[in-house]
Amino acid sequence: MPIEQLNHLALQASQVSGVMLATYYAHDTLAASTLLLPGKALEIEAELIGMFVRSLRSTEAVNRLQTVEPFAALFSLAERPLHVVVPWAQAAVSEDDHQLIQQLSTHVAAALLTAPD
Repeated sequence: MPIEQLNHLALQASQVSGVMLATYYAHDTLAASTLLLPGKALEIEAELIGMFVRSLRSTEAVNRLQTVEPFAALFSLAERPLHVVVPWAQAAVSEDDHQLIQQLSTHVAAALLTAPD
């Protein structure tokens, strides 16, 4: 697929000590939120897990789940590296775009999580 066919996708990322929060968009519409944890800076990871979970819990979609503590299990997952992906079902994001974003997210995670120290 030529790269021109990807120009409607966008990635916004924040990285601290190898830990990354990334948000993917298709046509300026939120499509996925991700968290990448390499296991090299556990204090920073704990802080960013908290930020990630708080941001997810603040959304209407998660609030509709009516669970007591959505995404609480993230705090107890110890295996690293870890790539957490939350796809957002949006009418404006096609299934093809979700698949492209899934592939892009996987490539970004592989590059970050397998990078040498």
